[in-house]
Amino acid sequence: MPAIYAIAVGRQSPALPNDPAIAPEMKNSEGFISGYQKQRRNQRIRQGFISGMIGFAVGIVTFTLIERN
Repeated sequence: MPAIYAIAVGRQSPALPNDPAIAPEMKNSEGFISGYQKQRRNQRIRQGFISGMIGFAVGIVTFTLIERN
């Protein structure tokens, strides 16, 4: 389940933020936009997968503790 969630979240392309630190000519550059979207997508997949695995581990530990009592 965590892997499926990470893949589903990673399919959407994130939008560029309205950050004043990003130069206007960079916001119009197709290379910059695609690089930014790839970086953010990979980051979201990684975070989703890690969070899912943590939740899975907590669920197993909780289930084990409940079954022993």
